[in-house]
Amino acid sequence: MIFINIIVLITLHYCNNNKRTMAHRTILIVDDHNEIRENTAEILALGGYRTLTAENGKKGVEIALAEKPDLIVCDIMMPELDGYGVLHLLRKNPETEDIPLIFLTAKAERTDLRRGMEMGADDYITKPFHVAELKLRIRNLIDVRKKLREKFSKQLVVNPSELVTTSADENFLLKALQAVEENMDNEKFGADEFCTAVAISRANVHRKLKALTGQSTSEFIRTIRLKRAAQLLMQKTASVSEIAYDTGFNNLSYFTRCFKEVYGVMPSEFAK
Repeated sequence: MIFINIIVLITLHYCNNNKRTMAHRTILIVDDHNEIRENTAEILALGGYRTLTAENGKKGVEIALAEKPDLIVCDIMMPELDGYGVLHLLRKNPETEDIPLIFLTAKAERTDLRRGMEMGADDYITKPFHVAELKLRIRNLIDVRKKLREKFSKQLVVNPSELVTTSADENFLLKALQAVEENMDNEKFGADEFCTAVAISRANVHRKLKALTGQSTSEFIRTIRLKRAAQLLMQKTASVSEIAYDTGFNNLSYFTRCFKEVYGVMPSEFAK
């Protein structure tokens, strides 16, 4: 049971101070329990979020497809379509595959939770829950992904040893970077080999990379190779062709084309 009046009194000051940070973030709450659904939505709205609600899984999927929320909070046991069904439909749709999802679960369902995590759920919270904890998990999922995507896109070289791992997403990205680094000069290291290296299914690898970097698996591998090539070009310790082969490109013209698409200049002009 959520005691809304007590929670509002405790968190009102915190909510007001964080409205600017959370402005425009949309959270979809999917739960057939009216009180939990509406009270959770009301408290999250006090914290500055835009909230949407759905009373069953089928309606939740419809709203997710139409609104593309920043995050979904979803109960597991529901009529029409349960949480697993919601997750399955969202993950197989390119428009919703990378939306973070937090499962709400009764204690009795925790033994089945592995199924949800394997399907691509990002986190879970056990009922009865305190909304302050839910808010923290929501903020962490959204903020960490935003910061990781910005860091990945801006840095010339993302060094795995310099990545501080404080969340599951950061741990995954660290593992992904290490996998490519360890196979940098292996031209045959592609999406299948990458999924084997990180020990995650191809569907989940694709979804997580899309969420964290905005790229598919193949694009991610190519980007890391190009970032390393750019670093080597700046060091001026080898020729363009040698650097191309050292970073897994067996075709110099293809390497040149890819490099120019990313950096706007030919590799030979990059370090000048």
